Amino acid sequence: MERDARYKRIADETDYVAYSDTLGQAVWTFTKPTHTPHPAVVCREPRTERDGKITLVMRVGCYGSTPDCDGLVAEFERLNERTIRSIQERAKP
Repeated sequence: MERDARYKRIADETDYVAYSDTLGQAVWTFTKPTHTPHPAVVCREPRTERDGKITLVMRVGCYGSTPDCDGLVAEFERLNERTIRSIQERAKP
């Protein structure tokens, strides 16, 4: 992904690496072999609904054990909640 100017690395941690899609605002997070549910990828993309409510559409591909994958999804759902709150705070007049 790094060679494509459309994607920018935004995080490179011990257990994962994340890229931002500069055109569509999606964030792709890939686990590294040190992360328990590896291999896994999570794509999160912000959407604004007709009523103005902001949501994050999340797609997950996880090939670890079911409990590990469930934990990964729960972790990202908590992150989504914090992200949406942050976006809403910034949008307040």
